[in-house]
Amino acid sequence: MTPYQLSIAALLRHGAAIHADSVVRCYDGERVERCTYADVVADAARLAAGLESLGLGPGDRIGVGLWNTREHLAAFLAIPAMGATIHTVNPRLSAEQLTFVLADAEDRLLVLDATMLPAFAGVDLGPVEHVVVVGGVDDAAHAALAALDRPWTPHGALVDGRPETYEWRDGDELDVATLCYTTGTTGEPKGAAYTQRHVVLHSLGECSANTLAISRDDVVMPISPMFHVNAWGLPYTAWLAGADLVLTGRHVQGEHLIRLIEQERPTVAAGVPTILADVLRCGEGRALDLSSLRLLMSGGSPVPRAVVEQFDRRWGVPVTQALGMTENGLLALARPPAGADREEAIGWRSRTGRVIAGVEVRAVAEDGTPLPADGESAGELEVRGWWVVGSYWNGRGADRFRDGWLRTGDVGTVDRSGWIEISDRLKDVIKSGGEWISSVAVEAAAMEHPAVAEAAVIAVPDERWFERPLVCVALRDGARLSPGELRAFLAERLQSWWLPERVAFVAAVPKTSVGKFDKKALRRQLQDGELEIELTRSASDAPARP
Repeated sequence: MTPYQLSIAALLRHGAAIHADSVVRCYDGERVERCTYADVVADAARLAAGLESLGLGPGDRIGVGLWNTREHLAAFLAIPAMGATIHTVNPRLSAEQLTFVLADAEDRLLVLDATMLPAFAGVDLGPVEHVVVVGGVDDAAHAALAALDRPWTPHGALVDGRPETYEWRDGDELDVATLCYTTGTTGEPKGAAYTQRHVVLHSLGECSANTLAISRDDVVMPISPMFHVNAWGLPYTAWLAGADLVLTGRHVQGEHLIRLIEQERPTVAAGVPTILADVLRCGEGRALDLSSLRLLMSGGSPVPRAVVEQFDRRWGVPVTQALGMTENGLLALARPPAGADREEAIGWRSRTGRVIAGVEVRAVAEDGTPLPADGESAGELEVRGWWVVGSYWNGRGADRFRDGWLRTGDVGTVDRSGWIEISDRLKDVIKSGGEWISSVAVEAAAMEHPAVAEAAVIAVPDERWFERPLVCVALRDGARLSPGELRAFLAERLQSWWLPERVAFVAAVPKTSVGKFDKKALRRQLQDGELEIELTRSASDAPARP
């Protein structure tokens, strides 16, 4: 008996047949236009036919660089459902990185939003044979297209007049559906290849009651871009459940998000901490109604407890930490246990999270020996599961996999009930006097200060202790803070030997292409003498661990 294949084609057909009237709400920065799932299915069919007319089909990789738009949703569905692979291209990568990922993926076609064309200046398109452009092409876009030196077609010309039905291909559930590249903060980007099976199981996992519990009654707003880890899988999950979708376009600034939440009433949303902090800044002192949100996930980096507290106290919105990676989608969610009061719930939702069904997590020693799940034994976290990739595209990064487990590069603990607590990244942990200092914990404590907008911690050389923490701080507009005042504040929250003796005040902490703090850039600024370091006290007086 041939087993029924887990496929995006089946997921697409389900949404088309069962949830045809569900609504996709697309925001262009000024107004919201609505269409139905049935409309998106027709879009997907026209796109598939257009791609076929260019000679594309099963097994081909198609690069897609679009914002969170109707066209991107159609591509999310059409490309894997016709048997090809969608490579979600992050336009925020450097020209060198974009050149690399297009070549590594061997993309034959590149679909780009017209506003992204300037980001491709200096990019060698390599194997790309043709470019499709979504949106109006002005003089600047024409110049950028000329520099790319490839034939190009407007999206409308590709799809207009094509049939609104298509014979979707189920294929093999182990065929690669989506290809997402890491941001390359520690080397060349690596491609995480999600199979059709991975995508379907991840969508089912997010729908489960213990995870996001998404149903047709929900309105889902992915804030993270769809070119970043497939917007955490939310477009596929919403489609499976029949939930309405709110697509933000490229408009994810605080004012735009506040307007969308008040107007469109999403029940589930997800974004990175820097975006949530901008919502807080824009909403300060305003009587806003954000009460439709039953779940606001924060991921990509640890969410400061202060952010969780302010969303709860100002608007009653439950910001909840989510844990995931490019290689595995959602792994854990910090849902408070039953019976937790409001203050306790804020603390639980600020933690790393509890592993969800379908995923296993363990901590291991440096030699790979599994450590006890006691909540105290810290080591590198490793994961495996139903939607965790087993290797990178083209066999790169083989050292990140060990006996079927993915080495995450995170240092942390796991307890017997599956709660994970990440203390740092292996590459970011500060080794001081033979002991480890968690940069994450120091950052979280610093960002609790009302004058601090952002804080990132890196290691600096120290004659006595080999390494000590340097906290790089961006202050809120109009705020003042001295190094001594910051140290006194941290002294109430951190162990004495974790207290930084050095602080650098910066205009803003540099960010990666997905909004995380870019510590690689900070280390480069430190090496180049660009950071003005002030002392909170003599580094030689830093106390040793008792």
